[in-house]
Amino acid sequence: MDFGLKNWIKTERKIRDRLVRGLLDLIILICLKEIPLSGYDIISSIHDSFDILLSPGTVYPRLRFLENLGLIERIEREEKRIFRVTSKGNELVNLLSTEYSTFYQKLLAIISHYRK
Repeated sequence: MDFGLKNWIKTERKIRDRLVRGLLDLIILICLKEIPLSGYDIISSIHDSFDILLSPGTVYPRLRFLENLGLIERIEREEKRIFRVTSKGNELVNLLSTEYSTFYQKLLAIISHYRK
């Protein structure tokens, strides 16, 4: 493999990692919008979707933060902590999904302008 290509792959992965971390609260809320999940299941879902393996030390503090804001709630199920989105969290997901969709469309327009 060409050295330049190796560096590009590393750079692309770092950019993807930063994007996922920057949007982690929204990503977690979206994961929980479908079905209640454990922290481990959230980590697995993010890994499957973005090919980024986050540590429990990254995800669990965000879960506590979202829980403290009343956006998610924790339930105990079969000696396992499961999290689910609250109605307040659902409202925020709907609002942010619209906002990020608009932002993403603008970003794509800029990218396609500079690809010419």
